[in-house]
Amino acid sequence: MKDWFGDIYKKHEGKGDFDYLEGKGKPLKREVLEGDVLDRTFKSANVVPDWIERRRKVMKEMETLIALKDHMEPDDYSHRIEQINDLIRKYNKKCPPVMQRGLISPNNLEQRYRSWQ
Repeated sequence: MKDWFGDIYKKHEGKGDFDYLEGKGKPLKREVLEGDVLDRTFKSANVVPDWIERRRKVMKEMETLIALKDHMEPDDYSHRIEQINDLIRKYNKKCPPVMQRGLISPNNLEQRYRSWQ
């Protein structure tokens, strides 16, 4: 199998196309060698994955419901619980499996909120 990428690299290296690169000939920085490449790429590009945005929305909705729960009618409170559970279901479909969360209920709202922090 032909190594077309290697051939292109050697061609440009021979022409000196990489001589201007910052840090040439120096050891790589520790942060370049650690962590997940995809996470670093997202962070440096200021891109937030959809599942993180969904997580923030769920947390905000839970926080609002906790603050308002003593001032709501029981039916309205139950309806808001279901709305948040719908958001959690959507979040669970997008996030990595290890980050999935359980649904909330009137009995566990504050406990679940703490687990999201």
